[in-house]
Amino acid sequence: MKTIPNIFSLLILALAPVITVAQGGIINDNMEMTNDYEPNLSDMDKPLVALPGTGVKAEQRSFEYDEIEVQANTDYEPLNPKIQKPQKEKWRPLKNNFLKIGYGRFVTPFAQLHLASGRNTSGRVGLDFSHFSSSNGFVDYAEFREDRGGIKGEYYTKTNTLKGHFNLDNVNYFY
Repeated sequence: MKTIPNIFSLLILALAPVITVAQGGIINDNMEMTNDYEPNLSDMDKPLVALPGTGVKAEQRSFEYDEIEVQANTDYEPLNPKIQKPQKEKWRPLKNNFLKIGYGRFVTPFAQLHLASGRNTSGRVGLDFSHFSSSNGFVDYAEFREDRGGIKGEYYTKTNTLKGHFNLDNVNYFY
């Protein structure tokens, strides 16, 4: 029973183009389609290159001014201020030595040590050391060690300053 509707639908699909294309079919040949014209930029004329002259000519005139000297007499006389020499700022004593030790996140110990001789007329010397490391804890492959150290020095002569420093950096990553 289902074959009759299928045959009927195939017959309609096969005859539909024949009915619409054949002469005198459903579609009429004399159909006319129109649209309103809307101008766009490509339809515009080229603008004028030079504007037509207006006939107005510019003239330059020299200006002349009369100078008048004006004086105002007042009772005010400025004081002669005495400029004071600024006072020298007293320097705070420098901290020559510094030590910092602690623990960071994930059991990461760190230490910093700074030693210095302070201000001196003949020169100065200093020592720096820092350590930072991490062990395998919560994060895989996060073990590392970072050591930095250095010695610095200066020697003053009458005309020159001799400076020197030696630094050592040791960084290890353990995978």
